This record gives sequence, C-alpha cells and structure tokens, in this order.
Amino acid sequence: MTELLLRNGKVATPFGIVDADLLVQDGKITAVSRSSLLHAEHTLDVAGKYVLPGVIDPHTELGFDGEPSTLAEALRSETPSMVTGGVTSFITHFRGQVPYGGLLRGVLDAIEGNSMANVGVRPLIKLPEHVEEIPMMVHEFGITDFKFYPGPHTELFRGAWGVDDGLVYKGFGAIAAFGYPGVAVAHCENWILIAAITKSLITKGRSGQVAWSDARPNVAEEDMIARMILYAKHTRCPLYILHVTTAEGVGAIAAARREGYDVIGETLPVFLAYSKFDQLDPVGKHFPPLRSPEDVSAMWRALNEGVISAIGSDHAPGRWKAKLPSADNIWVGGGTSDAGAGVILPVMLTEGVSKGRTTLERLVEVCSLNPAKAFGLYPAKGALLPGSDADLVVVDPRREVLLKPEALHLSTDYSRFEGMRCRGWPVMTVVGGEIVAEEGNLVGRPGLGGYLRRTVNGSAGPGVPRCH
Repeated sequence: MTELLLRNGKVATPFGIVDADLLVQDGKITAVSRSSLLHAEHTLDVAGKYVLPGVIDPHTELGFDGEPSTLAEALRSETPSMVTGGVTSFITHFRGQVPYGGLLRGVLDAIEGNSMANVGVRPLIKLPEHVEEIPMMVHEFGITDFKFYPGPHTELFRGAWGVDDGLVYKGFGAIAAFGYPGVAVAHCENWILIAAITKSLITKGRSGQVAWSDARPNVAEEDMIARMILYAKHTRCPLYILHVTTAEGVGAIAAARREGYDVIGETLPVFLAYSKFDQLDPVGKHFPPLRSPEDVSAMWRALNEGVISAIGSDHAPGRWKAKLPSADNIWVGGGTSDAGAGVILPVMLTEGVSKGRTTLERLVEVCSLNPAKAFGLYPAKGALLPGSDADLVVVDPRREVLLKPEALHLSTDYSRFEGMRCRGWPVMTVVGGEIVAEEGNLVGRPGLGGYLRRTVNGSAGPGVPRCH
C-alpha cells in the first residue's frame, strides 16, 4: 500500500488531541491536517477514534540466549500479539557466555523476514570481553543500549546473570564515551539481601504471594537503584532503570533528575494494575515482586509527574502454566509470565485513562514519545509528524473487550491480565505504512518489521534528561 488516508480521526499527541486527517505515502507520514485537498488511493473513515503513534516497547526478552534461530522463531510467534495490541517497535535483549562479535550478524539476519514489528537489540553485558566489544557493537551494528544485572551470582540465580560492580562501572564508562543515545540499562535488585530474607522466611514456614513480595523488600530495589545512579553520575553515563516498583526507587530517580542527570525510570503495567494483596490466580510471583497499594499509587504519581518516563512489558515467550508455583510453596517453580507487550496499550487505556489516573496525552508520551527519545529513534518513531515513519495505531475508546490470550493472538497459554475487561481497544495497527492488524485480525505478514539501527552523536555528558 503506497498511500493511506485516515479521515476524521482524533490525532493524539503529548501536547493535545486534534481533529485531523492523516496522510501516509510510501511508508511516511506526509500530512496531518484538515484539508479537503488530501486524497489517497486508500481512504478510511476513523471518526470517533483516536490515532496514536505506535507503541514502542523498550523492554522484551525474545532472543535471550543469543541464538539467531531462537530469535527468528520468537519473532514469528510473538510479534503477531504485539501488532494486534498496537506495538509497532520494540527492543529485545539477548545474552551469551561468549563474545558477541560472532553472533550479531546472525541475530540481525534473523530479524529480516520474521518480524511484523520493528526490532532493536540490546546485549546483556556479562563478560569483560563484552565491555571491550561495545565500540564494535555501536559502530558496526548500531546498538546503543546495553543491559546489566548488577550483583553477584547467588543461590537465587544459579549459573546466571549477575556481574560485579567493577564490570558495571567499566561498562558505564565505555557507554558514556559515545554520547546520545548511548545508555546503560539496569535491573535493580539487591540479590544478596533477597537471598538472606528468602532463607529466613522459608525457615519460618511462610509462603504465598505476600511472602514472595516480603522476601524482596523495597530496600532491595532502593539500594541497587541508588548504587547504579551513583556509578552513572561518576562515569557521566545516561542510565535507564527497568521495571521500577517502589516509592523509594522513584524518590532516588527524582533526586538524580533534579540534579540534571540523565536517569530514566520505567515501569510495567502489572505494577500499575495490581498490589501484593490482590487475589491473583495463578499466584502473583513476579521479578521484581508486586508491592503495596501505597507503592502502586506512588507509581501513578511518578508517571504523571515525569519521574517514570516509559512503560515496558518485560515480554518473555513460553508455555507457563505448568511451571507456575502454588501459593502453598511459592519458592519452587518459575515466576509469572510477562507475556504482555500486546497488553500495554489496552491496560494503560483501561487502568489509566478510563479510570482517570492519567491522560491520553501522557499515555502517548510514556508509551511512544519517551521510549523513542530514550533509545535514539525519535523523530522517525514515537511521533505523528510529517516525515516520521508511518507507525501508528487506531484506538476505539468505547470498545470493551474481555482480555484473554486469543484476543491478542498470544502464543502463550497465560496472561497476567486474563479476565480483565478492557475499555479502549486498538482496532488498527500500521507499520511502515502497511496495515498489519485490523479489528483483531492479522492482515500483515512477517518481514514488514525492520531492524532498528541507531547512531550516536559523539556528544558525551549528562546533559538534560531526554524524557519527561
């Protein structure tokens, strides 16, 4: 489709909602106006509906073993649910115990022909060799964000992901050298503290959802966020903090931003929708955990005040029900799947806009504009401007849908939000000017989504926070 005209829509931006027509030509937005002079070979009337920039999910885990074949399979199974839910671009992490130079070409090749949405990749820094490879990954592959699990290997994560403070600090310094949009991405929990408290609670015979949350107290997040901010300040490295859940974590981010440091906070829909006291089935075993109702309220305030700047999903594919623990023995078995990239928009519309907790303008900012700015994709992505890529979603604010895996073409057998009655639903998604999903049906094809190559500008330093 070379031309598409959406007539009579309500175009939603962070700065307001305007009645306008939107013209797409050759994969780009070429006009946003009310003009009888606009014409296209395909015209659709979207009266009464909102036209939003496509959702950018900055936090998924599709190809997490670094194997190109696994990533290709995951792109084919997971991106249908993403585009049905209005996600047009996303970033996925991958990890490996070997240098990445020999893997990356295959990872990028796996994206071609397999994804219905645009894909960026984020390497997990685990080895000294990975730090040494950062310049190569920046210049040869256009990768500008790198993920860290700060903390030692513990009994909680056997064989796993933790890296010591020395490697974190050195990695932050290497990233800072490249300037915008280079950014370090951190999972912030103090695993040593969690391991000790977990052992104590097991000894006391506690179990269940609340016990799981109590084993990972607020201070475990606050401590690691504060430490990562300290390292970011001293290395002058921009920092993106994944899935923030606590009022204390919000406070640490807010303080750093007031000082002018480029520290970006993200949260997930689950931490805005549920507390540890909600009766969830299966039991709510999350990494990080569900928090108190007071923390949930603090997250909404932080989102509206600009301290929490982005919404991610932590989407991980898989068949989960058989692996989930029971409340009687929550310490055994896996955690709850966050197979939720496609539910970001419906849940934010339902729990946020429909309930008056936030505005549609702020939703556009945290779900599209800010992720695009944070990771060097703006203004091609995250905006409905002439010249921007034609990645967009049309939302019917009156549509009510009972959320279940089939409604969003989820490959998984479970969604945390299953059973939620959503008010406000994506009814059309466009990627690169092509309609890929319409009225819940997939009409696009794998391969429409491309690789998100980013370019650094060479200007280092903390600068002004890139998100609000």
